[in-house]
Amino acid sequence: MTDPLGTTPAQTGIDGQPWLLLIHQIPPKPDYFRVKVGRRLQRVGAVAIKNSVYVLPATDPAMEEFQWVLREITGGGGEAWICRAAFVAGLTNGQVVALFQRARAEVYDELTAAVRGALDAVPAGSRVTDERRTQLEGELARHRQRFAAVIRVDFFPGPSTGAARAALDTMEARLRASRAGRLENGGGGRRCAAGLG
Repeated sequence: MTDPLGTTPAQTGIDGQPWLLLIHQIPPKPDYFRVKVGRRLQRVGAVAIKNSVYVLPATDPAMEEFQWVLREITGGGGEAWICRAAFVAGLTNGQVVALFQRARAEVYDELTAAVRGALDAVPAGSRVTDERRTQLEGELARHRQRFAAVIRVDFFPGPSTGAARAALDTMEARLRASRAGRLENGGGGRRCAAGLG
């Protein structure tokens, strides 16, 4: 029996999903073209299993993304192929999943550190001006946008996903508590009992 993508049970990978591979050969010049393709692959969440071989879980959106990249590569004078694959030796499905998790963990860890840095800059019970709170709320919005961009291509969430989400939720809760505390105290420059810390 096959699924709508034509996958047979023998081809299935993690949770019944086979892998899609994009294999490419890009001309060495111009340099910017290789960088452009690399950034595009990174944006769609693909990870490299070799220098010119990228993998995504097989889904309709992933196929569409790879097709766009293929057109971009061939339009720039390169060659590219997309294939469905199941790893049978040399690389396990678990190792491929770990590649995805490591790639996302780097971004999540940077995000978590940035959020914690913002929180550490305002100790518990400290005085927070409206201007500072507005600045922190802007930072939170930017961090949330970055998180949304990463979670969109986080096909196999790992521990770093939860840590980043928890840091963002903590920052939001502290900002909300700070705002509520200032309103209870009449706003202005009074000390906020709820604080940020």
